[in-house]
Amino acid sequence: MELTEQVLNKLVICFTNSNNPTQSIREEATNEIKNISKTPGFLMVLLKMLDIPSVDLVVKQMAAICFKNVAKESWLETDDTENPIPIQDKNSVKEVIVNVILAQTNNPLVQNQLLAAMTIIGDIDFPQNWPNLLPELVQVMSDPNVDFQKLPPILKIMHSILKKYRNSSNSQEVLKELQYILTILPEPFLNLFIKTGQQINVAAQNEKELFILFTSIHYLLEIFHSMSCVDLPEFFEDNLEKFTTEFHRYLQLNIQTPSIVQSKSEEEPSLLNNIHTVICDIINLYTQKYDEEFQNHLQSFVQDVWGLLSKTNSEPRNDHFIYSSVKFLSTVSMSIKHDLFNSEDILRQICSSIVLPNIQLREGDIELYEDNPVEYMRKDIEGSDSDTRRRASIDLVRGLRKYFESVITRLLMADIQKLLQQHQSNPAEYWMAKDSAIFLVTALAVRAENQSANQLVPIMDFYKSQIEPELLNPQCQPILRADCLKFISIFRTQIPAQEYTRLLQHILPCLESPDYIIHTYAATCIDRLLTVKDNGVARISPDFVSSHLSGLLLPLVNVFNFPCSKQNERAMRTIVRIVLMTLGKIDLVTTTQLLQKFVNILLEEAKNPLNQTFNHYCFEVVGSMLKSYANIPEVIHIVIPMIEYILQKDVVDFSPYNFQLLAILVENSPPEFMDPYRSMVPIICHPNLWKRHSNIPPLVRLFQAYFKKDAMSLVANKHLEPILGIFQNLLSSPANDHEGFYLLEAIVENLPLDTYKQYIVRVLQIILERISKQKTSKVVRCFIIFYSLFIIKVGVEQVCQITKTVRPDLWEVILKKLFIPTTTEIKGKIEKKIISIAITNLLSNAELFAAAKDVWVALCEAQLNIFKGKETESAHADDELYIDKNENVEGYTPTFSQLQFSKKQDSDPFPQIDPKSYFDSNSTIKSLAQQANVSI
Repeated sequence: MELTEQVLNKLVICFTNSNNPTQSIREEATNEIKNISKTPGFLMVLLKMLDIPSVDLVVKQMAAICFKNVAKESWLETDDTENPIPIQDKNSVKEVIVNVILAQTNNPLVQNQLLAAMTIIGDIDFPQNWPNLLPELVQVMSDPNVDFQKLPPILKIMHSILKKYRNSSNSQEVLKELQYILTILPEPFLNLFIKTGQQINVAAQNEKELFILFTSIHYLLEIFHSMSCVDLPEFFEDNLEKFTTEFHRYLQLNIQTPSIVQSKSEEEPSLLNNIHTVICDIINLYTQKYDEEFQNHLQSFVQDVWGLLSKTNSEPRNDHFIYSSVKFLSTVSMSIKHDLFNSEDILRQICSSIVLPNIQLREGDIELYEDNPVEYMRKDIEGSDSDTRRRASIDLVRGLRKYFESVITRLLMADIQKLLQQHQSNPAEYWMAKDSAIFLVTALAVRAENQSANQLVPIMDFYKSQIEPELLNPQCQPILRADCLKFISIFRTQIPAQEYTRLLQHILPCLESPDYIIHTYAATCIDRLLTVKDNGVARISPDFVSSHLSGLLLPLVNVFNFPCSKQNERAMRTIVRIVLMTLGKIDLVTTTQLLQKFVNILLEEAKNPLNQTFNHYCFEVVGSMLKSYANIPEVIHIVIPMIEYILQKDVVDFSPYNFQLLAILVENSPPEFMDPYRSMVPIICHPNLWKRHSNIPPLVRLFQAYFKKDAMSLVANKHLEPILGIFQNLLSSPANDHEGFYLLEAIVENLPLDTYKQYIVRVLQIILERISKQKTSKVVRCFIIFYSLFIIKVGVEQVCQITKTVRPDLWEVILKKLFIPTTTEIKGKIEKKIISIAITNLLSNAELFAAAKDVWVALCEAQLNIFKGKETESAHADDELYIDKNENVEGYTPTFSQLQFSKKQDSDPFPQIDPKSYFDSNSTIKSLAQQANVSI
């Protein structure tokens, strides 16, 4: 593909239209771009587009995003990669991308997208398959007459390709890569680091040049950090004095240049603040991982950081620095140099000047509670406060507990009492003092990693004297009430079981509060309490939940009536847990009432689906209840209108769920109720539905249900040929080929051979063509499982005859080259069973023994290996509820979402057969084994 004027015009139109507000135009353009992207040379065309001045900047941004997305999807070639990028295209891209990025310095939005793509490519190819990249970058850095103006983008590129090592383990592969990098980079790096610092002195009065130089220092520090994360580089260790001298210089620097010390906004840190933060991250890393080598430097860095902290105010722009610096002090407190803090006066100063100021609520926190409660909740209870000053204060308190638990507890408990007394003197005015007190108690009492719970903190006394009264206080400040609910969630296991009934009585009224945080925290608190177990037995039993179902569910369901909580996913998750706890115990009347409520919610959501997690949980509730009553007419009549509406309106986000619900109905439908579902088959055969990857697994499950329940009707209504067309399309996709085999297996398992015999030769040809052109281990495994099922269902002789129709020698070729080598790769219990039964049938075939004795012996060995193999799948792998595993999932993921609690169970097509007994009882095999002198 070349960038001709025609191609350029077409791409400009497509990228422009891909941003069009009209959905049909947008989708058409997106599909066109997707089709063009499969053409070899496409990525180079995109890069060349960026160099054309006449191309609109917005189009360039869209082209850069497209470049990044194609690299993300296809640069790494796996079994599931649908459109692998040709090696020549990859090489061409790697030759020019650095220069293209440098050329976009004046277009930061385009440059950032290309840097993101560079990171993706570098993670995969660098350094092994991109050996000239680092020398190319280092050459610029090493130039004695280096142009400092061009340095920041070069260092930004280097940072983007090296930051992958921050999350890498010290595997042999990673160590080998770092060894290569560290033979090239360190000396030029140190020279440039020092030289840039010297140039800062020269350019002291030139603000523009200073900004460029300090930006370079920032990236150099980031690179140093990345290079130090896996192991301590020998060069860095040998030159630690030089590096730390420079670190001290920037921590102690007194500069007033506006662009260096001032922020662009209240939230964004300044450039110097970023430099201080990275240095704190580096010295924290060295204190954690390389304490022996770094210990002599700790005292001076503690002094520098403490001095900076004491001069830093609590504005949001300083949060990252405060977090990193306090985290460093926390690490020191747990290190071999913890004695630096071994003084009650020092600990008192830490409490008064670091901990207490940084756990206090700010005006911005209160505004966030009122204006953006969802974000407040994320920071408060969902862990997104991982780099805030409050979180750092908790970490510091927990760090100090390691060696100074009794002293730090005594000091902070005294501070807690002062805060409570201040609150008591005027609760309306000093309510924030109690918020700080609750926060401090949590920091002191919660068990940290490798620490036991702090027994010096009287949790139950604090609960009884401070938490319970606030829950009963109608004048309680909203944030304080939320604090109390969070306290119960955190210390739920330490609150005695006999208190739980009273707890629920305190919490349930909070669900009636119109305050988003209050009713959401209350729902979360109930969810947490339902998870508590003593010796495996739930403190709140399913029987208790069943007997109080309306009292629990109705307030939770009513939460959705509040305008701010129409999509409250935490309330929804609690409802899911309650429904699951009471499966089979909810009567039909309650089920129909709840189903109607949630169907109405989903019909409303279908108009504009926004909250993917909420909608998923809502479908979980509908699916779980539907599974218990899927054959009851009044239940069907509630659900069917929603299914039809989603089909008619083509609600893309809901389609995967819709097909799963339809599959549940078909799976559980009595024969006399199948007519409405039969009329839907032509709709679900429509090619447009199968173009969306998210639809494929539920549609396949739906067809599996149809074949199991109503297979002959599919044949009679001439649906088999379109379904086989769907199979062919699925087989051509490495990402979905297994789904195609599921369809094929459903046909073979549920239909007699005569109904599909006219197609089977062509089916085998298509499969073998796919294996020949694009062989993957997955597609071969799928074929062998299907082939085994085919052998069992129609017989060895028939399969042999059909296979030889394709090609006379194909029967032996499949057994030798595909079947036997693949048997060791089959992992699933049912799949192994199918393979084993098929092998027994093959071994009992005397003609096979006579025609290919070596194949027979190899099959016998494969069978014995299957029997010797250990089961690799845990019978209890899914015991933990996925709503517990994925508690903090945020955002929209446009992929198939499995309804975990109403999913199709793997079914054994031959439940009456035990494969070992089936093999052992076969006298023909024993006789043939004796002839072959094989011991079985």
